[in-house]
Amino acid sequence: MSVPWRLGKKKPYEKQEARTAKKDGARPQLNSGRRWDGKGDVKRLTKFGTFLYDNKTRGVGGFTLTARDFLKLKKQANSTPPGCMPVFQVDLKSTDETKLIRLVIIEEDVFDEMLDRL
Repeated sequence: MSVPWRLGKKKPYEKQEARTAKKDGARPQLNSGRRWDGKGDVKRLTKFGTFLYDNKTRGVGGFTLTARDFLKLKKQANSTPPGCMPVFQVDLKSTDETKLIRLVIIEEDVFDEMLDRL
C-alpha cells in the first residue's frame, strides 16, 4: 500500500533544524519560516540576545552567500520580535563525505560584542 506522505528518513536540512532547535533557549519557527509572522528556521534566546537562524545544508560543492542573502535575513531578523540578530548556520560535507563541517556566520560587530561580554 502506498501513502501520499513521506515515511522514513529525514532530509539533511530537517536534521540540522532539529539539532539547532534542541539547543538551550531555541525553538523552531512554525512551518520553517514560511509564515509572515515567523521568518527564519529557528529562534534562540541566549544571554547575548535573541538570534534568528537560517539553516543551510550543502554537499561537497560548497555554499555561496551573497550580500543580498544576508541583508534579507537581517531585515527578517530585525522585524522578528523582540528584534533578533541574524545567523546563517551552514553544514557542508567534506570532500570524503565522511565528516560534516558545521559553520555559524554572524556579523563581526555581534562577534566582537560577544567576546567583550565574556
